[in-house]
Amino acid sequence: IRNFVKKGGKLFVEGLTGFYDENMLSLFNTGFPLRDVFGGTIREIKCIPGDFNMNIKYTLPVHLWKGYILNTGGQVFSTENDYVTASRNKFGKGETVWIPSLMGLGARRNGSGENLSKLLIGELKPQIPVRFEKYEKSMFMQTMYNGTSYLSVVINKSGKKKDVKIYAPGLKAGIIFSDKAGKITGNKLSIHPEETIVLEWK
Repeated sequence: IRNFVKKGGKLFVEGLTGFYDENMLSLFNTGFPLRDVFGGTIREIKCIPGDFNMNIKYTLPVHLWKGYILNTGGQVFSTENDYVTASRNKFGKGETVWIPSLMGLGARRNGSGENLSKLLIGELKPQIPVRFEKYEKSMFMQTMYNGTSYLSVVINKSGKKKDVKIYAPGLKAGIIFSDKAGKITGNKLSIHPEETIVLEWK
């Protein structure tokens, strides 16, 4: 983790990530070894049964764990009642964005990941060359890069045929696998329910 950030990577940390070591011992009770990378340590973690909302740039659904940061060098970008709920920290050539509250599961349980998607796109936009133009509920895309082209796996879990636009400036896509009759024209992808399409971008 330290080398990834130090060499220029961007680390996005949420929930209890980094709280326990491989032996289930709390790293925050023995001196947090990633304090310099995260820009702080945990001030408090509250267990709040069920789901609730937090405002971290957007209103985000959160499940069970609400975390507060004891900031020791990071840049604060969200607070609640004067307690730090989110920070970013420059380390080497990279940075860490830290939100120690369970947003991912909160968005999944709530059935709406739009605001979490907006937050992630805002943070990672320069590093995402291929993405949906806007939030697409129940659509999934994973993209990898091999040095000469990008490969995207797109899955439609919405239960209906979707026409979605993909943001990929300067790149042209070709379908290398489709398990139904999906197609792409320019940056517009037509995909059937439960269809998986693999796109190669050059």
